[in-house]
Amino acid sequence: MKQQVQLNYALQILETYSPPAPFHVHLKQFFRKHKQFGSRDRRLYSSLCYHYFRTGHSLDHLPAREALVYAHFLVSSQADPFLDFWLREFSQLQPDDVQLPLAEKSALLEKHVDFNLEHIFPYTDELMEEIDAAAFIRSLLVQPWVWIRIRKEEKKVREEIVEKGWEPMVDEGQMMAFPQDLPLTQLKSYGQGWFDIQDRSSQMTAKMFNPKPGEFWWDCCAGSGGKSLLIWDMQPDIHLYATDIRENILSNYKTRMMKAGVKPEKVLEADLTKDEEIALPKFDGIILDAPCTGSGTWARNSERLRYFELNEIEQYAKLQQKLLERVQQFLNPGKPIIYITCSVFKKENSEVIGAAGPSLTEESRKAFPGYDKRSDSLFASRLSTP
Repeated sequence: MKQQVQLNYALQILETYSPPAPFHVHLKQFFRKHKQFGSRDRRLYSSLCYHYFRTGHSLDHLPAREALVYAHFLVSSQADPFLDFWLREFSQLQPDDVQLPLAEKSALLEKHVDFNLEHIFPYTDELMEEIDAAAFIRSLLVQPWVWIRIRKEEKKVREEIVEKGWEPMVDEGQMMAFPQDLPLTQLKSYGQGWFDIQDRSSQMTAKMFNPKPGEFWWDCCAGSGGKSLLIWDMQPDIHLYATDIRENILSNYKTRMMKAGVKPEKVLEADLTKDEEIALPKFDGIILDAPCTGSGTWARNSERLRYFELNEIEQYAKLQQKLLERVQQFLNPGKPIIYITCSVFKKENSEVIGAAGPSLTEESRKAFPGYDKRSDSLFASRLSTP
């Protein structure tokens, strides 16, 4: 039967995946080797695997074949021939049951296969207090929207979107959200740097920056440059510096800045965990978008939910504390460090701030839960030296 072959291929994809490599890269490589798959097959295999990841370890008590089918049932909103076949094969569930609300589907699985929704995320004791555990767990079963931020030429950006016949799922002025499958990066206005792709919660952290003309600002774990773009668009009359430990990421950073028309003073590779001299001035503001578990993005990167290990929290917390201590030496007195993570764990957020001691004063903090807006969840704190 075709559905048996499909299930075997989906299991093969999962069995040959080696974390922590991005799963989407593994998928591309697998499909490149198996050119017989059409677009419909590729969509099915992608859905089966990501739906399996979304359920964490909550179905591990079942054989892998059944776990994959039940995960697909739980996350899907519409029946398909694959699901029709295997539900009849494995259980008394009906294909139309897939359209039921999540609570009812969860109850059915609890009755038939001893499923517990809370077991998807068994780390609720680690959550920061601003996070609603039940809402967060439910959000892990739903793909977040792709959010954009319109930087300039808003009228032209909107006209191009209308020409494509696309309707935003959310429209908040310069912030708009779209389904994941739209080729937003192919728009001319994207190529011209008129809008940027950046999650809503990440955009909201800009409220903590407050840059002034002529100030020196340092994006010290710059990544591909989302926060650099944010602060530049708020105040282009600043001296912007950027560092990261990864040379390849900085190459992407430079390309992104060039497209956006942003001109940093200096971009350099630096390992801030080492006590090496770095040729940097004193700064009037530092953005520390710290490496973290990324737990606030697991609805978007669901393989991390599946392969996460609890000891990672402590490992990242130690790194975050070290980075926070290290960058202080580059800060002018009374000026801010904006500490940001995309983690929902308190040990990476409030407890890192608490461990900073008297050398830093917290001016304000803000959690940005994204589960009610189909976006990521972030944490930000504005700290300053005496």
